[in-house]
Amino acid sequence: MNEKEDVSKKEIIYLDILKIFACFMVIINHTNGLITINPAFSNMIFLCITFSLSKVGVGLFLMITGALVLDKQYSYKKVLKCVLRVLVPTFLLSLIFYVRDTGIYNLNIFLFLKTILSRPYLFSYWYIYAIIGVYLVLPFLQKMVVNFSNRDYMFFIITFLLVPTFVNFLRITLNIKIDSNFQLAFFPVFIAFTICGNYMAKIKKSKENLVLSFVVFIISYISLFLSFYVPYVKSGNISYVLDSWEAFPVVLMSISLFYIIRHLFEDKNYSIITTKVITTVASTTFGIYLIHTALNTELFKLTIMQNMFRFSPIISIIILDFAVFILCMTIIFLLKKVPFIKRIYECIK
Repeated sequence: MNEKEDVSKKEIIYLDILKIFACFMVIINHTNGLITINPAFSNMIFLCITFSLSKVGVGLFLMITGALVLDKQYSYKKVLKCVLRVLVPTFLLSLIFYVRDTGIYNLNIFLFLKTILSRPYLFSYWYIYAIIGVYLVLPFLQKMVVNFSNRDYMFFIITFLLVPTFVNFLRITLNIKIDSNFQLAFFPVFIAFTICGNYMAKIKKSKENLVLSFVVFIISYISLFLSFYVPYVKSGNISYVLDSWEAFPVVLMSISLFYIIRHLFEDKNYSIITTKVITTVASTTFGIYLIHTALNTELFKLTIMQNMFRFSPIISIIILDFAVFILCMTIIFLLKKVPFIKRIYECIK
């Protein structure tokens, strides 16, 4: 891909679009597995199709972070505020769900703290733990990338993102044993993805890069789809060996999709209303991420959803995905209007 271009004055509406898309992919990733309750052939094919695409959510979120923050100056105080912005709501929601499960009279704060230190209370909160680590190293990453040339970016992405994930891909698919010490010198994939997002937001757009991105995305998507589909055809069970945001095909899909959406939606003329809608929805995506897993199974249990599931599992799951997104978005939008919550948010903003 070609040289970098200055993005300091570029419209970032495409990043909001990416946020919304990535958030919806996370919901699909966490809900569409419910279709396995009815393991009919058509249902399982639908799962393979949607599950393959949904894996890009985490990578896109990390790249968005890199595109938004690595060209800004982040003091240690501002980094602390970033950490608090994700830590405070995650802690409070974890406590609420803990009380829901154990009962208020059985609340043991020390046991609760021990629990959330050992593992996220909701499985989806693992990302919050990781993104806190990314925030903590932001000042150092910024000092590093400010001096990066195009060649530096390419070498970093290839060495610390593509090579480790490809090696792991070979290890899984070919059943090769690789000493874990081999990767000790590598940056974590989280960091590499973040820097990759910063680079992909800077490179000049061209038709050649767009075509290349489409080709890479399609080939990677097909390979990931086949990794789910082929084992299902052979054994009747879907293989989840590549069920990871770090899987090599998923990494390539995430990178290429980021560029495709940027190419298609950056620098477009949007009406004031359209811009307002996109930015408003995008501003709720973090909150949606925090509460969606608590709602998807509850919505699925509703009688109307169960009746739809008996009629058509595929239609039911599609409706469930949109219902979870819209309901969570509405809840977060309304909560941000509550004075107490708004003051807390502004305090740590």
